[in-house]
Amino acid sequence: MKLRETLDRQPKAFVFLIVIVGLALVAVVDYSTGDEISFSIFYLIPISVCLWYIGKWEAMTVAILSAVLWFLGENRKAYSHEEVAYWNAFVRMGFFVIVVLLLDYAKRFNLSLENIIKKRTSELRDEIVVRKKAEEEIKVKNEQLSQLAMKVEQVREEQNLKVAREVHDELGQMLTAVKVEVSLLANKLPNDKPINEKVTSVNNLIDETINSVRKISTSLRPRLLDDLGLFPAIEMQVREFQTRTGIRCITKLPDREVIEDKEMSVAIFRIFQEAMTNIARHANATHVQIKSYVDLGKFYMEIKDNGVGLNGKTPESTTLGILGMKERANLLNGEVVVENKSGGGTFIKLKIPLNNSN
Repeated sequence: MKLRETLDRQPKAFVFLIVIVGLALVAVVDYSTGDEISFSIFYLIPISVCLWYIGKWEAMTVAILSAVLWFLGENRKAYSHEEVAYWNAFVRMGFFVIVVLLLDYAKRFNLSLENIIKKRTSELRDEIVVRKKAEEEIKVKNEQLSQLAMKVEQVREEQNLKVAREVHDELGQMLTAVKVEVSLLANKLPNDKPINEKVTSVNNLIDETINSVRKISTSLRPRLLDDLGLFPAIEMQVREFQTRTGIRCITKLPDREVIEDKEMSVAIFRIFQEAMTNIARHANATHVQIKSYVDLGKFYMEIKDNGVGLNGKTPESTTLGILGMKERANLLNGEVVVENKSGGGTFIKLKIPLNNSN
């Protein structure tokens, strides 16, 4: 390989000089060894070098010159007829010429392959550059979309918080004031049974409306989530879930708050809410287990039910709910896995890194 690179760098005239010197050495050795040892094959060395590093016609010249030198060194007296020596010289020259033609074809074929390889390599290199650029652009776009989605989620939660407080504080206070006014008005009315029944009915309606306002406010943004943290809010949601659905729940949560980031707490709570909503609507479960823990810098939440599990007839609302959970987790560099549980039911696992760079 080094010899080839060295010859490639040399001028053609210098290489041709080397070929002539080599040819002369072969001819001298051939003449010195006499007729008993044939040295004709060694003439192919300078012929091949000349073809590969100089050119076809130069190699033809060396081939003819090789045949002439062999003929001059041949002992023609060893043959019964002198014409045999001429015939042998002609045959050797033909052999050398054929070798030149074959080597020239091999050289051109090799150069063609090298050009194809170089062209393909260049195309692949350009394609790699284009793909890398496209991947970088896609990466930037994905980051921008993630930031936008996170901002949208943040604005939505802020709006939910604002609406929840207005509904709870203003509408709740107004309904409470109406109830007080109705009670005061009832005390001033005569003790009439139909009127008392009507007042009681109005009071009950106001109580139901106040409870509805509280439920709406809680669904928008539980006050416990802001006041006490994630796990008390989950406990409250579980109690409300059991009361509303009759499904027995067992929770195993950390004793202390492990989520310091408010946005992360809200996202985890929303994922939990969506999971419990899907269970209530579609699982036909009678038992739910909720477990949260921290391991190796990651927060985990596992939710298991004993319902019907996932199948090909899973409602579209459930599919969209699962997609929403996964998108929320993805915004925090986490993931949500939803799969059928061994023995029946559904297993939901949330994993989010606590040292989230986002």
